[in-house]
Amino acid sequence: YSNDMWPYHPESPQAWPPLPHMRGVSGMLDEVVSYNDDPSLWTQRIKESALRYIETHPQQRFCLYLPLPMPHVPLAASANFRGRSSAGVYGDVLLELDDLVGALRQRLRDLGIEKETLVVFTSDNGPWLSYGTHAGSTGGLREGKGSVWEGGIRVPFLAACPGSIPPGTQVDAPFMLTDVLPTAVEALGLAAPRLTTDGRSVWPLLCGTTDQPPHELLGFWYERNELQAVRCGPWKLVYPHHYRRMPEDLPKPTDGRPWSNSTGTVVRTELYNLLDDPNE
Repeated sequence: YSNDMWPYHPESPQAWPPLPHMRGVSGMLDEVVSYNDDPSLWTQRIKESALRYIETHPQQRFCLYLPLPMPHVPLAASANFRGRSSAGVYGDVLLELDDLVGALRQRLRDLGIEKETLVVFTSDNGPWLSYGTHAGSTGGLREGKGSVWEGGIRVPFLAACPGSIPPGTQVDAPFMLTDVLPTAVEALGLAAPRLTTDGRSVWPLLCGTTDQPPHELLGFWYERNELQAVRCGPWKLVYPHHYRRMPEDLPKPTDGRPWSNSTGTVVRTELYNLLDDPNE
């Protein structure tokens, strides 16, 4: 579950038990190290563990998956980054994440394996706008997390593999995070898995050998069992549904406590060409 599901939740503190910090032990189940740790410790702790992991696999294929707690709320930066940004605690957190990614890539260079290592940096959804200054920005895209508008589902995606991906490559063709697994498989030169998945390799896109998107029908977006949107090529069809809409005429929260989410807004059936109107 997410790192806000703990007894200090700003809206529902009674709903959650103590938040465990767990560590895997070789050949055994995870052990609980502590509970309700200071969030400012998390990013550096993960960074140190990730660096140790890379150092134990310099001559082996490895997969390092880092689902970082930050910048999910509650936000906190370590002492070395606290107050360094002009963008408040959210900016401090991003500076520390930038430092983490830089340290990992530097370690790959030090070990001589950067050229053949695929590094992907992305997000699972857009910013949680109800948290105001603790949320980030969509860059003008409509709405954010919890919606099927582009602000909720279109996210940054950065990939590096200096031996294969030309520096400065920009990919305009849309794809999905489910495409990452088959992409990594092709990058490794392995046979495609027999398991049927929704994903398709975008390795040729990243390497610049094609500009064609892997999917004609990109995806269906549901809220539980309600189909709310579907995309085919540049066209996105939005079905009538209630959606989370943030008030535009109120000051943004600045203390890490959210707005009450507004879900009373109803959209009609609408059709957008996202090449012409990405902001919907």
